[in-house]
Parts: sequence; C-alpha cells; structure tokens
Amino acid sequence: MKKTLRTIVAKASSYMEIFISVLLLVGISIATINLATELIGMSKVALASPDVTLPIEEYLATGLQLIIGVEFIKMIAKHTVGSAIDVLLFAIARKLVISHGSALDLLLGIIAIAILFIIKHYFGNKCEKGTSIVKKEEVEE
Repeated sequence: MKKTLRTIVAKASSYMEIFISVLLLVGISIATINLATELIGMSKVALASPDVTLPIEEYLATGLQLIIGVEFIKMIAKHTVGSAIDVLLFAIARKLVISHGSALDLLLGIIAIAILFIIKHYFGNKCEKGTSIVKKEEVEE
C-alpha cells in the first residue's frame, strides 16, 4: 500500500513537472517573439536617429533571462548534473554581464564560473552522457 502510494505520487509529480515545463516553454516562446519585435523597433529608432541611446543592457538582460529559462527547462527534462551546471553558469554569467557590482563581485563571479567549469570537467563524460541526478526508478514510467 505504502509503495503503491509513493509510486502514484511520484508519477503525478512527474506529470506535473512536464506540465509546468510546457507552460514555461510557451511563456518563453512568447517572450522570444516580443524580444524579436523589440529588436526591430530598436533598429528603426537607431536608423532614424543615430544619436539616441538604445536600451542595450535591458535587451541583453532579457535575452540572457530567456536563455536561462530554456536551460532550466532542459534541466527539468534531463535531470542531469551537466544541465544543472549549465543553468548555474548562465545565471552567474548573466549576473556578471548585467549588474554593475564592485570589482570584488566581478572577481567572485569569475571564480564561481571557474569552479563550475572545473566541476563540469571533473565529471567529464558523466555530465554529457546524461548521468541522472535522480534514482533510475523515479525517471522510468
């Protein structure tokens, strides 16, 4: 009884995870279309009046946020160490590129990225071949 209930809860949570991933993917797709139209608008403004300062940082922040969202969906779908590390790499890189922190913040971000690359290199093929971070029973249906 207890094992059956755990199996049902695991399957239900797996389906919920897939449903949430689909919703996130739809939202990211809509935001990507908005990003493309924003680029067209910025191009028109830049061509019409070259002296105007364009909101490049906001555009870059939005683009990187969408990339992090896509990587997050991949992490949810794959359940691998490599995909989790990729999400962290993009999130830290976005923080470094977008924020105007101190030199110490920049240094700590670079060190964090270096550590993540070392971890990814240490795991090597395990990250790339899809070594799951969850038990095999949880992945199978």
